[in-house]
Amino acid sequence: MAEGALKKIRSISLTRLNKKEYASLMSSLIQWIEEYGIEKLGVPEATFEALKADLQSLRALPPEAKANENTAPLEELDTQRRALVSHILGVCRTARNLPNAEVKKAAADLYEEISGYANMGAQPGKDRTELIIGLLFYLNKEDNKAHVATLGLTESVTELASYNDQYAELRQTRTKSIVDEKLEPAESIRERMDIAYDIVTTYIFAQSLINPSTEVDAFIEYFNAEVEHTQILLNRRMSKKSAKKTDDDSKNEPTGGNSKPAGEEEKPGTEPSNPSEGEEKPGTEPTEPEEKPDGSEEKPTEPEEGSEEDKDEPFEGSDGGSPSVV
Repeated sequence: MAEGALKKIRSISLTRLNKKEYASLMSSLIQWIEEYGIEKLGVPEATFEALKADLQSLRALPPEAKANENTAPLEELDTQRRALVSHILGVCRTARNLPNAEVKKAAADLYEEISGYANMGAQPGKDRTELIIGLLFYLNKEDNKAHVATLGLTESVTELASYNDQYAELRQTRTKSIVDEKLEPAESIRERMDIAYDIVTTYIFAQSLINPSTEVDAFIEYFNAEVEHTQILLNRRMSKKSAKKTDDDSKNEPTGGNSKPAGEEEKPGTEPSNPSEGEEKPGTEPTEPEEKPDGSEEKPTEPEEGSEEDKDEPFEGSDGGSPSVV
């Protein structure tokens, strides 16, 4: 750099950086500021501390959303209670056709009251909890308790009530844990960090003009190297992304229906190979019939039925190409 030239901090598009590139650049900024001191560089202390805190928050975010620890147990409980509902309804449905009159009546009476719950499987888990509560109400009615016992469903009804209560309680626990553990979105954190980055780098550049020093010059030189390295990484990543998109587009490009396989194109100016028998080549004289020793002429051979000459004859009314399919 020429003597007396202004030393500016290199610009870079922060919004185009991925999480790893962004965090690495911000970490370098903080490290170089700590190396030369916020007083020497003229950096506002509050802004600098907020920037460091936001970097820690950004690093704490998981690379991708993970399932809550209560999700798998909830799914297992839901599977158990759905199986019990299916079992209870299935027993009632089948027992209506049994020869035992008592069992047949118990099944018919009970199924008439609970058949409306047969389609609860399509409902969301929370709604299914309420539907099962309604189903249990009918199963535990005084008039129906005897039917439940006759059909041997008393234990199944008890288990269904237990699984449904466990599901409702665990779902509430999961909801509470999700709310309590909810992390701030990366977009919000980066928005604040973008503003802090702009404030910090602007103050440092202003310091280089108002109160120049070797510390400020050194910071700008070293941090510019960090920015340049980050820009190289960004360019390399975007180049790979663009190349992959081009490759994917070429693979998905439709091919022409009349295109021939490679190596089968007819070269311009060449005659078609293997001409049909009996076809005269251009520029040759017609062959005279050969005389036999006894003075008689050899008659040309008539083509046999079904020979190649017959097969090569065009369809009547065609132009000599392939016949049209009707």
